[in-house]
Amino acid sequence: MGYSYTFTFRLTAEERQLLAALAQRLYRTESSTLRWLIYEAACERGIIQHPAEANTVGRAGASHVGEKRHQTAAPNQETKEL
Repeated sequence: MGYSYTFTFRLTAEERQLLAALAQRLYRTESSTLRWLIYEAACERGIIQHPAEANTVGRAGASHVGEKRHQTAAPNQETKEL
């Protein structure tokens, strides 16, 4: 998948560390993590329907915009790729 837009913004040192830690926990790059967060927030707020809940034709278990699907673990547990 090709991306056609670049978006930059400023983070505090703490926010950057949190982004890096989250990306590492999700086994994603920081940019992939940001895209994942955008889609998860949009789903949570009812802006879009979560792909797992949508009646779509296509690959079973497909996730947001071609991103890898991950199983969410309980706090303090590792996240693993499905």
